Amino acid sequence: MNPARLFLPDQRLVALPSWQRPRLVLDAELAWRASALLPAQRLSARLMRALLRASAPLRSPRRRAAITEAPVAVWVEGLAPLRPTAVLVGTAGPAQKLTVQFADRSGRASLYAKIAWKAVARRRLRQEATVLAELPPGCAPRPVAYHRSADYDVLLLEAENGRVLRDTRRDAARARRYLEQLAGASARRADGPHPWLLHVREALPELHPYVERLGTRRWPLVAAHGDFAPWNVLANGGRVTAIDWEYAILEALPGFDLAYWRLQADALLARRPPVEARKRAAERVAGALDIGGELAEALVRVTAGWARREALEDGHRADEPLLRWREEVAIG
Repeated sequence: MNPARLFLPDQRLVALPSWQRPRLVLDAELAWRASALLPAQRLSARLMRALLRASAPLRSPRRRAAITEAPVAVWVEGLAPLRPTAVLVGTAGPAQKLTVQFADRSGRASLYAKIAWKAVARRRLRQEATVLAELPPGCAPRPVAYHRSADYDVLLLEAENGRVLRDTRRDAARARRYLEQLAGASARRADGPHPWLLHVREALPELHPYVERLGTRRWPLVAAHGDFAPWNVLANGGRVTAIDWEYAILEALPGFDLAYWRLQADALLARRPPVEARKRAAERVAGALDIGGELAEALVRVTAGWARREALEDGHRADEPLLRWREEVAIG
C-alpha cells in the first residue's frame, strides 16, 4: 500500500529517509511537528532523527498520486475537516501496517488511523481493538471506530499526545506505577489453572519447567500490554498512557509487562548480555511483586520466550540477534 495515497490532493509531501525506502511520509508544511511519530531512544538514533528532521524542509516535495483505485484513501478523506499530516510505515513483513496521523487546523494531532492489509497484521489490529474495548478508561487510547473490508482493516483512535518515556530511573518508576494501576483496575480471580500459563505450556514446551514453577502459585488474571517498552509509553503532565496494544493479553500474569520493559531496554538500549539482563529483570519483578527469586526468574524466562514466539509469528527469523538474545534469556 502506497502511503502517499493516504493524503489529500492539495498536500505536498516529503519522505524520510527517502522515497525509495520511506519510513515516514509527511506533509511538507508540517514536517517538524509530524516527525514526532518517529521516536528514538539511543543517542545515535536521536542524532539521526534530528538530522532527518533538519533536512526535511530542504527536500523537494511531491504531490500525492491519483487515488481513484485506493479505497482506503476514500475512507480517510471522509474524516474532513481533519487532515492527514504524517504516515508512519511499519517494518516490512507479515505484521506491517501504516499509521496515519490526523491533525486539526492548528496542526495538533487529533486522531490516528492504523491500517493493516496483511493477514497477521489484520489479526493483530483486531486483537488491539478487542483489548482496548475491555481496558479500564484512561489507560490507553480511546477507540473511535473499526472499519473492516475484504482488503484491509482500519482502527481509528483518539490521539494521545505526550512525551515518549525513556529508560531512566524516574521514567521507569512512572511506568511501574502505571502498571500497578492497570493491574489493580483489571485484576480478576482465576478459577482453576491460570489460562495464560496453560497456553504457554502448549505453545512453548521448552519452557515447561518454568511454567510448572509458576503454576505452584495462584495468580490473578490481569491485562498486559505485551510490548511494554519506553517507546510505547507516553507521559503528559501527571498522566501516563501506553499506546500500540497489538500484542496485549487480557489474562496475563502480574509482572509480565515489568519484565518485558526491563528486557527490551537491556537488549536494545543498554546492550547487556542475556544472563545479566535476566538477573536484573528478575530482581525488579521480585521486588515489585514481593515474590521469591526463583518465581521471578521463571516469569522473566517465560516473558522472553513468549516475546520470541510473537516475533516469529510476525515473520522475524529465528537467527536474528534479538531473537537469539531472547532465546538465551528464556532457556540459556
